[in-house]
Amino acid sequence: MNADARDRLVQAVQTNCHIADARHAADMPLCTYLLQMREFFRWERGLAWGATLGREQLGHWIAEREALWSALEVQAFATLPGAAPGGGLDPFDVAAVNEQLRPSGLLYGAGLVGAARPVFFLAERHGEGRRDGVHVVSAGRELARGLLAPPAALGRAGEQPLIVLRRESLARWCWEKYEAFSLRRTPGTAFHAVVQAYGLDDDFAAALPRCVDEQTETLVLHELGEHRAGRGVPGLTPAAGPWRRAAAPATVRAYCGAGRRSVMAPRSSPTR
Repeated sequence: MNADARDRLVQAVQTNCHIADARHAADMPLCTYLLQMREFFRWERGLAWGATLGREQLGHWIAEREALWSALEVQAFATLPGAAPGGGLDPFDVAAVNEQLRPSGLLYGAGLVGAARPVFFLAERHGEGRRDGVHVVSAGRELARGLLAPPAALGRAGEQPLIVLRRESLARWCWEKYEAFSLRRTPGTAFHAVVQAYGLDDDFAAALPRCVDEQTETLVLHELGEHRAGRGVPGLTPAAGPWRRAAAPATVRAYCGAGRRSVMAPRSSPTR
């Protein structure tokens, strides 16, 4: 994939992220929304952990982003550019998209958080393997993402269970928790133990990679537990039911069948 094709793909995925945010960002409580927007701004601008965010600059960016959402809210999700000339790809056909992306070292993801909130991302492929018969893929640096970014999810690749890990999303989750802890330090809590174990107070940026490496194992174990629990519950098919729990406090559902088509359609009467 050449640079122009990569840029077009990133732009298409990011557009779909914006459309999803336009439809669902208002579902968040105001405090959560502002905190998520703050970190989204940090990611989009490539700012370092702990960098001071100018209130005026951030406020202008939020206003511009909300204006963009207003323009995009009723649009249908865009098809993604395919390898064949003029051949667009369904943004919810994750297997087909990743089949074309494999030679380029990129990883694409799409799914539902909760009952109906679409989530998309495009990232550099970090690695993949198998755990207890389950395929595990890991995303590295993210090139396109939405406001909500669960660090792990359980779904399917064809007929096989699949765990998707988003390392950068996990890193940002760790930063958010550390920043909140730093503002109101509470000795003896579970997160205080994490801070001490990894030396986050000494040099957060230097300590973060080891924390992410080790805590991705926690995410894998969580999703494997979901998979095994699904196999053991009568009437619940593992990784293919109407919902999938993410390792973040959200639920993720794989797109399949006619359900994805109803999600792709724009809303006829948007509300804010």
